[in-house]
Amino acid sequence: MARDKQAIILIPGLDPQPKNHYRDRLVGGLVHTSQIAKAAVTGEASVAGESGVSLEVNHAGGATATIDVYEAYWFDLVSRVGQETPLAKMARGLGLLSYWFFSRVWLAMHGSIYITLGLLISSVLMLLWYYSVLALGLTAIGSDPVFLETFKNVPVLNGLARELGELGRAMGNWKVWAAVTVLLGFIPLNTLVDIAYFSKRYLLNEFDDDGAGCRDKARKRVLETIERIAGDQAYQYVTVVAHSFGTVIAADIFADFSARPGYCPVRLVTLGSPIRVLSYRSHWLRAELASCLQNPALEAWIDFYSDEDWMCAKVPGHGEGEGRVSRKLVREASLLSKLSGQSHKAYYHSQEVAQALLEPLPPAVRRDLAVTHYSAAG
Repeated sequence: MARDKQAIILIPGLDPQPKNHYRDRLVGGLVHTSQIAKAAVTGEASVAGESGVSLEVNHAGGATATIDVYEAYWFDLVSRVGQETPLAKMARGLGLLSYWFFSRVWLAMHGSIYITLGLLISSVLMLLWYYSVLALGLTAIGSDPVFLETFKNVPVLNGLARELGELGRAMGNWKVWAAVTVLLGFIPLNTLVDIAYFSKRYLLNEFDDDGAGCRDKARKRVLETIERIAGDQAYQYVTVVAHSFGTVIAADIFADFSARPGYCPVRLVTLGSPIRVLSYRSHWLRAELASCLQNPALEAWIDFYSDEDWMCAKVPGHGEGEGRVSRKLVREASLLSKLSGQSHKAYYHSQEVAQALLEPLPPAVRRDLAVTHYSAAG
């Protein structure tokens, strides 16, 4: 029996982890979770400068396959609020709160208690974060020797700076500050803020210091990885697995996906997508999603979501077209797991996800390999 050879390309979400961290988590899930096939790591894989992990897969019916797993890493392109000075955080934070709080994003709560809980809790956490930023920022103003020296002959400004500094120190002594400190021990508050900040920048395609749009850079990086691997003649099929914010990048890419000779068929698997919530804030994303859903060049699209994951929802409009399947994962998760985001990462070790990724190639795909190939338009 002929051995299938496939590739999996992971687009991870917004999480400050080194390259291949989540690729290795996905590989671990494939090796230890699936019950329909036995998968084992056999070594390294390499294609056009991309390095991955090679798996040998044996199915119960006797079919075998080689699946190489790669990661399209892009997190190094992310600018983070947490790395800025207190005064810069004050300015960034004010813009961040106004962008999200005064928007249509609240409409996402309609019809979903889980999204409602997620948005309300995230909003409270954002306000607590900005409270801590104000306390530090105001304290910095009141104790900045350069500022005080510059305006020492301007009593109004000098006095105002000292008053703001006193206010900041008082805020830092209040019980609210103690609550924020306790929360930081359980919830990745800075990560939540960085996600909100980069999501805003990506949806608006804001320019980086080099003059390039941050959305353009992330899309280009991931697309180049997909094209290098999908263009390798050794593979019969490529599955792009996108998690969390990676699903937004995937929708951006596959909205313009087009058929070209020389590239193998590609399907998309999305895990824990925030597209529903973000699409209420962005006209651009709604248009990209519509194009992606209707694009016949995308071989198939499976969307996994869970009510235990308060950071995601079913992709809107998904499951209504040919080759578009939505799968709700039913599992248990503690309240702390939901608040800390751990339930949002559980897809990597989901039995249902592993089975979908390891299943044998459909016969129709195998028959059409010689004539059906795909690529992505730039």
